[in-house]
Amino acid sequence: MRRLAEELDIAGRVEFRGHREDISAELQRIDVLVHASITPEPFGQVVIEGMCAQMLVVASRGGGPEEIISDGVDGFLYRSGDIDALAQILVRLEAEPELRTRLGPAAARRARDFSGDSIAGQMMLAYDLARQAAGKCS
Repeated sequence: MRRLAEELDIAGRVEFRGHREDISAELQRIDVLVHASITPEPFGQVVIEGMCAQMLVVASRGGGPEEIISDGVDGFLYRSGDIDALAQILVRLEAEPELRTRLGPAAARRARDFSGDSIAGQMMLAYDLARQAAGKCS
């Protein structure tokens, strides 16, 4: 990757940060979080972490990110591998910084749907419904 960055003459604009413990501090350093997976992500923890920090997230369609992000409402989605589409979104975000300002809080609101409390409540409801259904079979 470092060699490719050199070949593309972008090494001065690319940081290879390696493993980081303080994700919140890292997220505060960036304007847009790009989740450029080429295979469908089962859930998308990084997507949720970014959204929770009011980051504008751009992610490839497929898997968890497509279920989490409402395109243009609380983030942006593009077809996996479509470099032109990803570039168009990033150019738009550079030209329209108000989108980041507007969609960041919407992303944080959506991320709350995946908080521990929210998920625990949904699980308890599912258990209650299953228990009630099992009682009717007796």
